[in-house]
Amino acid sequence: GPVAAADGSGVRRATSSPDGSASSTGDDDGAAEGPEEEEAIPEPTRPPWEPKHGDLVEVRQSSEGYEGSWFEAQVLHVRGVRARVRYTELLEDFDKRVKQEQAVGVEDIRPVPPRSQPPGFARGLRS
Repeated sequence: GPVAAADGSGVRRATSSPDGSASSTGDDDGAAEGPEEEEAIPEPTRPPWEPKHGDLVEVRQSSEGYEGSWFEAQVLHVRGVRARVRYTELLEDFDKRVKQEQAVGVEDIRPVPPRSQPPGFARGLRS
């Protein structure tokens, strides 16, 4: 099978020659090939933005009937890859006066979009 090769991009890729035989890119010290490596696995990367206490965010829902919906919330605290949020519009079933809180994964959180349009925004849409 293919041999994994590093190309400097942080992703290991398997390569093969046009005739289908395994090949390797990069340094070759002439040593015998070891056991075959698994397919390419991307290196973990830090997200471009990380939520913190007090941030106003949107939270992606995965509950039945709400899949893919985003609801506004405020971050109460963050611990590692989990955060506790309080929704601005969703209320608790047991008491409609209490805003719903939930523990969510940070991968389901994004910043809210800007409230106002930047100068020239409408002109940019017409071009």
